Amino acid sequence: MSTKPDVSERALRLYPLLKGGVPTGPVETAELMSLPTEVLQAEDSWQAYSAQAVSAAAGLPGLYAAWLWHSLHNNTDCDRAIAPQVQRLGAFLVAQVVADESLALGPLRECRRAWDEVFYHVQTWCDSLGPQGAKFYQRLDALVAALEAGDNQTQALTAFNQACAKELDRAALLAERMQASELGRIRAVHAEHKVAELYNQVVAGRLLPEPILAFIQQQLTPALQFELINGSDQSTTWSFWSRMLRLMVWSLNPDKSDSDRQAFFNKGPALISQLERAEPPPSCSAESYQGFVGDISACVIQLLKGLSIETISAPVREVNGEAEALKHLQAGGESHHFSAGDWLEFHGETQLRCQFLLQAPGTDQLLFVNRNGQKALQKSAAQMRACLDADIAREIAQIPVMSAALTAANGRLAQLEALYEAREVAAAEAREAELKRRQQLAEARAREAAARQQAEAKARAEAERLASEAEAARVRQQQQQEAERKAAHEQKVRDEIDGLTLGTWADLPTKDGRSIRCKLAVSMRSTGKYIFVDRVGSKVAELQYDELLAMALAGRAVFYPPEQRFENRLETIVRGLRRTE
Repeated sequence: MSTKPDVSERALRLYPLLKGGVPTGPVETAELMSLPTEVLQAEDSWQAYSAQAVSAAAGLPGLYAAWLWHSLHNNTDCDRAIAPQVQRLGAFLVAQVVADESLALGPLRECRRAWDEVFYHVQTWCDSLGPQGAKFYQRLDALVAALEAGDNQTQALTAFNQACAKELDRAALLAERMQASELGRIRAVHAEHKVAELYNQVVAGRLLPEPILAFIQQQLTPALQFELINGSDQSTTWSFWSRMLRLMVWSLNPDKSDSDRQAFFNKGPALISQLERAEPPPSCSAESYQGFVGDISACVIQLLKGLSIETISAPVREVNGEAEALKHLQAGGESHHFSAGDWLEFHGETQLRCQFLLQAPGTDQLLFVNRNGQKALQKSAAQMRACLDADIAREIAQIPVMSAALTAANGRLAQLEALYEAREVAAAEAREAELKRRQQLAEARAREAAARQQAEAKARAEAERLASEAEAARVRQQQQQEAERKAAHEQKVRDEIDGLTLGTWADLPTKDGRSIRCKLAVSMRSTGKYIFVDRVGSKVAELQYDELLAMALAGRAVFYPPEQRFENRLETIVRGLRRTE
């Protein structure tokens, strides 16, 4: 279920917020209808409205009515001739709104769609509609008079709309017939053009017997045109007779080459046979067709015997100028953005309101009809674009005027409520803030002592923190120095190991924890392997670089300078090792 607030509920909430706004007396509707736009669209429209003389008597309903009329007036795009009646309708609606203090507007809301329909009829009427237009004018005048006299609003609107709807129904039928007629005419022009093209391509300039040419011109081409209008160029009838036409012209040509004469002995009899079996062309009488078949049979027989026949030159058929234009436009014409039902106004010496009906197929011609369903205008897409650009024509927006006006007025009412609610909330917040300020002042003195105590505690804590940080810095410095010492020692040991030469003596630990003196016999830098032997050349230890480094760092490996003549003794040891392998 929707929780959207009712207009009457919102209005009743606004009266206390505005601290007034209840109507106090009768109001001249003209004063509300003439309120300046800047008043109605002000950020605080109530304050701007309150400065107007009419506001005291009209109250909040007067502002709501002015909003409604402002939207109605802006969205009602009507002919100048009925502007006075529209103004009177507006005065009736404004008076109805002002009289309802709750702004519930029950009768008006119930008739909202009927009012939308009335304004649609108002916007589509123009003063150049002749007798039918005069009837509408009288009907609108009667509607205004009935509403002003206090007649039942629903009945008056319904009667007006029903009468207008009947007129539009008749207009729609007339427009449909005109549309069908226009489409049929265009189709006929297309058919005429296509048949003329076929004739000029196949027949024109050829030598043919006069009776045969007369049949083609008077019977066959109209029949082909009929077929295109009622069918298409894909039909079997069109395909057959266009093929027969080519075959007839070729067969009856008296000037044939030797190869064509040989082919004619087969094609000539075949032509006669096909024509005898075929149905007459559309709309051609059986008697005329039989006479034609007899004439062409006689001509073919004469030619088969080698005899001559009397012929005349077939004239060229003129092509309809409109058909040529249609063919050109089919290749690509101006586009447009209109949809069926769009309304436009043309102004100049006379004012014309018309509705887009259709674009003639294959053309860029746009057809417009007036409210009576009569053809009012025909322009190309390019001409229409030029009219719109030059402001000679303009589109009439078709919106539900009354529904849009109610929505707009309700929106303005909601904005006003939100503004004053926000101010009320701000005032309450200010009062609450003042109360809090006083409480804070009362509590300030108590907090001062606590603040002093906190400051002292903070100072002590800061001193302790500084002492702790100084101690931590001292420890870090010691750790850093120790780390640097260890790093220097490790680097020194690494340098010492890297500088070991063959024959260097060392004290290395054994598995049982003792120490044994040995010397470096093999140093493989690529693999990091070191081999130590005793004095007789026996291998004592084989260590990787990392193992030797760990022993040296731990003080369990001690290195001594190499003995004299190390190279000679090492050579002896290596030879001894090779013999033992």
